[in-house]
Amino acid sequence: MVAAIAGRGGADDAIGFGAISGGVAGALAAVLSAVTSTSTVTTSFARAAFGAFLVVGIGAAVSVAVRHPRSRRLPVRVRPFVPALAEGLRAAGVVVLAAFVLVMVIAASRVNAAADLWAALDPGYTGGLVLGLVCLLALPTIVAWALAVILGPGIALGVDTRVDIAGIDVGTLPAFPPLAILPEPGPFADAVVVIMAIPVLAAGWAGSRLIERLATERLIERLGHAALAGAVAGLLLALIAISGRGAIGPGLLAEAGPPVLSTLLVAIASMSVGGALGALASHYRGARADSE
Repeated sequence: MVAAIAGRGGADDAIGFGAISGGVAGALAAVLSAVTSTSTVTTSFARAAFGAFLVVGIGAAVSVAVRHPRSRRLPVRVRPFVPALAEGLRAAGVVVLAAFVLVMVIAASRVNAAADLWAALDPGYTGGLVLGLVCLLALPTIVAWALAVILGPGIALGVDTRVDIAGIDVGTLPAFPPLAILPEPGPFADAVVVIMAIPVLAAGWAGSRLIERLATERLIERLGHAALAGAVAGLLLALIAISGRGAIGPGLLAEAGPPVLSTLLVAIASMSVGGALGALASHYRGARADSE
């Protein structure tokens, strides 16, 4: 609503207005998080501030951009990197889709276990509606966890449950139907390691596509732009995966989700390399075609 009013009032800098709006919203969210936390119930003021900054900032920027076409123009220094940013977004979207498909496939194979847990809970009609809604709301978190596994670092659920590309160790978990989709404890088949190639392949695909959109013929510049596309994709995916971090219960379950630092480092590094390799292959393939 504030963005709409500002749009009518003549604000014509979408990026600046989005940054200011997001900053104000993030500050308010951080203050509210700190004020409402108690000794038994706490919220992360950093996550609250970051989430509010993204949601409000992006919404405000889009609102102003829709009302004022002039505000869509990017700074001159940023424009050369737009193709890399766009390809990075596409690569991230591909990996998120792969994580969603992986969750759906595993859920389909574990539907009986989830049904048994649901029956054991016996929530009744009203309780079933509420529990079903909660399970549906948990889907984005499950997808974020799947992303963390695909990227490599994996996730921890409390202090004695861990899921990564090598296998799963299960400890104490709450009776929550979505958690029933966790595979049986033990090491995974060796072929499962192949899913770790998905982010690298997506980045390579982005780097290969990017070559066609760049005006420069210099290999080093092409590799730099492709690595940037991979880094953008890796950063976005890491942030999505980290958004699934938090508490799922008291005591031993006070921490759940992927480790922050290793998720960021692995995602950005691996996808930067993937993007550069894709661009390198495309560059030499094009050079060979020209020579023939």
